Amino acid sequence: MKAYIDLERGFDLPFKLRAFVAEVDQDSPYTHVELKYNYSFLEAFTLSYGWFRDKNDGLARIFNAIQNQSIFISDGNVQWFALSFEKFLRNFLIRANIIYEKGSFDLKPKGGGSRKVGTRGYLIDINFDYGFTKTIFGSLFFYISSGDRRPESGKFRSFISIDPYIDKTNIFFNGGLDSEFSSDNLGLNGIQLTGVMTPGIFLHFQPIRNLTLKYILAYLFTQKGTGGRGHSYGWETDLMADYAINDNCQVFMEFNLFKPGSFYRRLTSKQEHTSTEMIMGINYIF
Repeated sequence: MKAYIDLERGFDLPFKLRAFVAEVDQDSPYTHVELKYNYSFLEAFTLSYGWFRDKNDGLARIFNAIQNQSIFISDGNVQWFALSFEKFLRNFLIRANIIYEKGSFDLKPKGGGSRKVGTRGYLIDINFDYGFTKTIFGSLFFYISSGDRRPESGKFRSFISIDPYIDKTNIFFNGGLDSEFSSDNLGLNGIQLTGVMTPGIFLHFQPIRNLTLKYILAYLFTQKGTGGRGHSYGWETDLMADYAINDNCQVFMEFNLFKPGSFYRRLTSKQEHTSTEMIMGINYIF
């Protein structure tokens, strides 16, 4: 269910209100409300709030994975308070998204008893966009989401991603190597226990009208210490191309490469295993 109100048209005010309710899992609704203020054509300031009611053992699955045995069940609530903006600084467009997360869960061992686990986390995503020419566009980005080395202490500080969906790179951020827990544990984008920090670049090139090329390069680190597993997840590079045959049909190709860092060496017996992915297909728009 979604609701959208554009106050600018009806009342000559530059505000837009958006709200929706979605069911992430059975009996686990997610509610999102945001108010956007457009103070120029491409510049905006947005406040948003999200609430998630988890009744399907989302946090318990994480603790069960840490303990390597199925001993917990859980239910709880998580809230997100977000500020985002788009602002020109000379020829640069700065886009930022800052989110604070808080919540609490009842973590219950099967068979009786329970304890409260509070959640505290944050996400910062900053992009500096620059147009070199009419056909070449580039962006420098820095992304950080909080992690936790010892979630058993009573506070879970790893960021839980529900909305927005973050996909800075195609392998690491899309169910490839980005999570010790699968993406259905507690949100649409999963949880990375030790957090993520990544600087990177994005390039967009349109040499001819129907052809678009995109390139991403990012180096990924843990946000928290890992107890000897290493701080480097590794680096990833992605190349994408799409060609519009006509207004309805588009051919695309994608090649992605991820080179693991020191974080994964224990899992691979200190061997180097480069991950590659190639995707080709056709998009048809009805």
